Amino acid sequence: VILLLLIMLISSCTGETDKTKQQSTTDSQKQTKFSPTNCESINNSRMHDICILNQQPLIADENTCTKLLTPEYKDFCFMRLALLTMEISFCNKIPDPRQKEKCYLNISISKNEFMACDEIPVEIDKVLCYYEVAVSKKDASVCSTFKTPYYHTQNIFKDFCLEKVAKATKNDALCHDVSITYRDGCIFGAATAKLDIDACKKINDKRVI
Repeated sequence: VILLLLIMLISSCTGETDKTKQQSTTDSQKQTKFSPTNCESINNSRMHDICILNQQPLIADENTCTKLLTPEYKDFCFMRLALLTMEISFCNKIPDPRQKEKCYLNISISKNEFMACDEIPVEIDKVLCYYEVAVSKKDASVCSTFKTPYYHTQNIFKDFCLEKVAKATKNDALCHDVSITYRDGCIFGAATAKLDIDACKKINDKRVI
């Protein structure tokens, strides 16, 4: 009986040891799966970058971005880093010009500032950036500074900007600076926003009401 108990005890200990070894091996595999050394050994560029990004889900380190090999992941990394830190300098490191402009736009809107808009080289995109920030800031004075794009007979950016700000601020007086084509729509938006029937009387085209 004693011998039988000893055999059972030894078997139990051996089983626990085997389980411990298996768990240790599994944990070790999990730890090395996304280790920096393991990522660098991956030959496929996309999988290499995914491996690195999985280690840094928040991407708060510039070194992480510089390690990436594929342009699209590098764009994504610096874009995320720029938005986390609100630093324009990280937008400058984005390889793709369109993504770089999008980064400037996102920074400008997030910070409610026009500074990043000035970094955009394409004039029409710069105007769009100013437009978005002006609407976000509800700043009608900026709307009035927009120049007419060469392919438009009317300054639609100024009109649309004033229309949005007028509605947001419930100020139909801003609509007087909107071109006649869009003025009634501007007044209607501001009037309905402040529930003002008298303001609706200023609309010339009654079909708008």
